[in-house]
Amino acid sequence: MIAPRLGAVGVAAVTVGLAQGVVGPNGFDPKPRGRPSIEIDTEIIERTRRIALAYADNLPNFICTQENRKFKDEVWDGPQWNQYGETVAEVRFVDKQESYRTVAVDGRPADDAFKLVSGESGTFGSRLLGIFRPRSRASFTRIADDVIEDREVYVFEVLLPKEHRGGGLISLGWNRLGLATWQIPVGSRGLVSIEKQTGNVLRIDSHEALGIPLDFPVRKARYRIEYGYVPIGDGTYLLPVRARYSMEMFPPALYRHDVEWRDCRKFDAESVLTFGNPIEASR
Repeated sequence: MIAPRLGAVGVAAVTVGLAQGVVGPNGFDPKPRGRPSIEIDTEIIERTRRIALAYADNLPNFICTQENRKFKDEVWDGPQWNQYGETVAEVRFVDKQESYRTVAVDGRPADDAFKLVSGESGTFGSRLLGIFRPRSRASFTRIADDVIEDREVYVFEVLLPKEHRGGGLISLGWNRLGLATWQIPVGSRGLVSIEKQTGNVLRIDSHEALGIPLDFPVRKARYRIEYGYVPIGDGTYLLPVRARYSMEMFPPALYRHDVEWRDCRKFDAESVLTFGNPIEASR
């Protein structure tokens, strides 16, 4: 599917920032000789922007399993993580919309009510959209080349100002339906790793949340989302495969939330997920 065309180049600032002496595997330098780095970097970002804005349009209807594990450290001596919660959820992506059903909580079957799962909804597309949509006013600086699972990537530092809400939300105070009772918008500073061959984002690292109010219990927040190529039906699609979210709180405490997505398959009216046997029941 052809991605929608964008407006004029420059909605996001792309600055020259290739680190001196940093090259890819085997000394490969991706910059064609005789062309300014700023021009090459802009082309990279604009190609990835087109892909990101069309991301949800290119996904099929599918269903998969989401595993969530929560950890905390209230001592800060290591840290020493103690697991305090685990949920298994069914995630459905149908007609570009996500819905969640908790299947199990701490190893016990849960009810059938659809709900958000620990605030990690929207991962299938919204994180990419938040970074690359023009109104987020993100700025990108290429800093290095790298390799992720044998795939060569460009690494860009990305800055998302709080005032344009591209950095997302920090959420606290979950109610029984899984909805946050306290949310604040933030900016962020981090990295995006873009596959050279395809222009797809393979990793998002948010190292610093910007603009957290002084009276908010969260003092620091960061996350990493990793993407991979997942077979669904007759095709292969770029989907998130794992993520880690962490927060530093006041009074002092560290919290970590690990997420993994697996068993993705084509969705139809008879697709179901049963705790302990996550299979598609269609015949």
